[in-house]
Formats: sequence, C-alpha cells, structure tokens
Amino acid sequence: MEIWRQQYLGLESVPLSLTNAEVDFFFTPSSLACSMIARRSSAVIRLGLVIHIGFLRMTGRSLSAVDLIPAQVLVCAARHAGMAAPQIATLRAIYRRRMTLFAHQKIAATTVGLKPYGDQVSRHVTGFLRRQAGSVISRNELIRDARLWLYDHGYMLPQQRTLERLAAAAQTHALNRLKQDIVDQIHPVKPTNWASELAGVGPNAGESLLDWLRGAPGGFGYRDISEAQDRIDELRRLGAARVEIADLPVERMRMHARRIARRKASTLPRLKDPRRTVEIGCWLRLQLLELTDTVLEQTSRRIGQLWGQAQRTVEAQATREVERYRLSIGAIANAVDDPDLTAQAFRAAIILAISPLRNTPASQSKLHAIRLELANAPGRLRAMLKQVGALDLKISEVYPLGLAMATLRQVYDKGRSGLTPEDGNPFAPAAARLVTAARTPAERLAAFEVASAMLLKRSLRNGTASAPHSIRHPAQTA
Repeated sequence: MEIWRQQYLGLESVPLSLTNAEVDFFFTPSSLACSMIARRSSAVIRLGLVIHIGFLRMTGRSLSAVDLIPAQVLVCAARHAGMAAPQIATLRAIYRRRMTLFAHQKIAATTVGLKPYGDQVSRHVTGFLRRQAGSVISRNELIRDARLWLYDHGYMLPQQRTLERLAAAAQTHALNRLKQDIVDQIHPVKPTNWASELAGVGPNAGESLLDWLRGAPGGFGYRDISEAQDRIDELRRLGAARVEIADLPVERMRMHARRIARRKASTLPRLKDPRRTVEIGCWLRLQLLELTDTVLEQTSRRIGQLWGQAQRTVEAQATREVERYRLSIGAIANAVDDPDLTAQAFRAAIILAISPLRNTPASQSKLHAIRLELANAPGRLRAMLKQVGALDLKISEVYPLGLAMATLRQVYDKGRSGLTPEDGNPFAPAAARLVTAARTPAERLAAFEVASAMLLKRSLRNGTASAPHSIRHPAQTA
C-alpha cells in the first residue's frame, strides 16, 4: 500500500478533508466493480453501492448508514451511478431496509477482494503482532501495522477496540518474554530488589540512589572521572553489566527506559511487573553504556587537557629562550658598534653576552619537548591511566597499546616505581625515543606513560580501543 493511503486505513467515516484527486482515486469503480454496479436497476441503489466500494477500498472497513457523506464524494459517486448528485447527508435515505445495507456491504467486500475477519485471522494477527512487539513499542504503531497486515493479506478490518486488545496482549507477551530474559541474564541478582534499592539512600545524604546514578556528568578532572567510575561500579553491582540481550537494540532500550529517567525514586515500588523489571533493567543497562562512554570521553579530554598545558609551558619556554637570544645578540651588536672598546674589553663583552646561552639545551622538536614536559610531571597522567585500567578496555594484545597497557597494569599492581629496558618499548619511533633516552627507571616509566596516554587517545578516536559496555566504542564481536 502506498504511504499516503495509510492515513485513511481504519477510519470509521469519510474524512471531509479529501481532495478531488483522492475522491476520484477511491470512488472511481474498477471494471469489475462497474459490472457489479450495472446489474442494479435503480440509480439510487447504484449510488449506494459505489460509495460502499469506494469507502471499503479507502479504509478497509464497511460504511455505516448513519455516517456523513461529503458533498464531493456524492458528486463523484453519482456520476458513476448515472444520476444527479442527491441532496442527502447519509445513506440512511437509500437503505430503508437493513438487509439491503448488509447485502451491499458483502457485495462491496467481494468486489474489493476482502475476506471477513474471523477467529483464524485473529490468531494470525496475534502471531504477527507478537513478532512486531519485539521491535515496536508504541501501541498505536502496532495497531497501524496490524491494519496494514490485514489489508495487504485481503481481510476486512475489525473494530478499533479489537485491534487495541490484540496490540495490548502482544505488548504484554513481549514484556513477559523480555522480563524472563533479563531475569535469566542477571542471576543471581534479584530484580525484585531493584525498586527498593534505587528508592533508598545513595552515597550522598538526602539523595536517593536513583538520583545519584542519573546525575549529570561533571568535567574531566580526576574527581569527576572517579565519581563516574563509582557509578559504573554501582551499576555493575546491580547487574547492569549482565543485561546483554542480542535482540534488544539501544533504540528499544531507550524507549523502555525513558519513564525511569524522569520518574521520582519514591514511585518505583508502585510499578507492576513485568513493566517494572523491564523498564528498570533497560534503564540500568543504558545508564551503564552511557556512563562508560562518558568516562572514555572524559579520559580523552583529560589527556588533551594535560597535553595542552604541557604545550603552553613549552611555548612559554621557547618564548623566553628567544628573548635570551635577542638580548645576547643585542649585547654583541652593541659591542661591535662601540669603537672605543679595546680587544680585551670587546672579548669580555662577548663572553658576558653569550654566558646565558651556554647552558641552553640542544634544540629538539616541539612534539618531543611536549612529551618531555609531560614526563617531568607524571603524577596526574599516572592517576588517569590507573582509572582507565579499571574499565577493562578491549585492545588486541599484539597492538602496541595492548602491550603498553598490560605492562602498566603489572607495574601498578606490583607497586613498582620504574621500568627497565627488559619491560619493552612497543611504541612508534617518535614516542619510543623518549622512552629510550630516559636515564633512570622512574624517568622511563614516566616516558612510557606519556606514550601510552597519547596512543590511548588516538585509539579511542579510530576505534582500535573498545569497551565491553559502550555505545560509541563497542567491543567488536568475532
């Protein structure tokens, strides 16, 4: 069926907003219908039959004798019935006998090719709606899909309340099945305790656990990342990490979770199963996915912030170095321009001018200088890498970042304060030079951490690093 026709499917009366083109499309009889209409001797009876056939084509339902008929429909139908348009509002004037009305409704159904709705058809529609309810949440959309299915399969549409009842039953069936899947997934966690736990007091006094879990994320400092990870740990304790259902896409999860996202915590125990288990379970799972993405985004921005701070420090140092060169060159130029200086005085002036430059380190690239500046203050970067290690990122062990994170994890777990050359150097040449040039194990560890952090930021951007519970960085399945 064309999309523009779907808006008229299931209507109980002829809409007054029909355009002339739509009236001609629906109420112009086909060749088969014309032969059926022509058998009626009375023009008024032919008029009624034309209207019945057109209405059934348009809505998939039979027209009642008391429904209002728009004037433009009467004009079109009268033209095909071979008579002038009558001045009537409904078909009641045509059908004095109810049996004639019923007979014309059956003839219209036969002409259009629609079979009557019965118990067997109801069972087919029930099965179809149960399959649809797995991906469609809105009841109105389910009813619309049921109408389309019935019309496309050649059946007349039942009453609206019949389709509403079937759609409601399909939704209940889908919720019960989804609830059972969630219960099976999160065992031994009991979903019956979710409502009371979320309504209880959270880590902050005077704030429920639900409100604390759905609090807005902060910035990307150490405390902000720590708070987000505390929420992730609480969600895992509640079983959110176990709610992994293959046929439950994120879009459907959001639909189920949206009521919990704006509901007061004290009202959670009032919800009834299966809706309570499904909605809370989907919300917990969705919150875990989004919080994991938040922590990864905070981590990436934190690395960028530390890099930016180091870059500004390096640029300030370069500016000061240029200023020293400018002053030294100026002093040398003044000595050269002074004709009264003796050779000994000139030499002393030159020595004094270049003395600030004698301890200047050899020039190096700006990127190397920034890495070195980060390595000179490793505390903040080290704290962030320890936080990232708690997320259980999925990285190939043969990839440099996987090797680097595994090495750092061992170092942190054993409480070591440095690295040795035997611990490896899996980075690209530019980053590896800083690690190789380190003079002490502590410096080597700091350089190793700088290279790991920058590689982590790049891997999060290009998808090499992933997380098992994430929307933006999903783990790749084999």
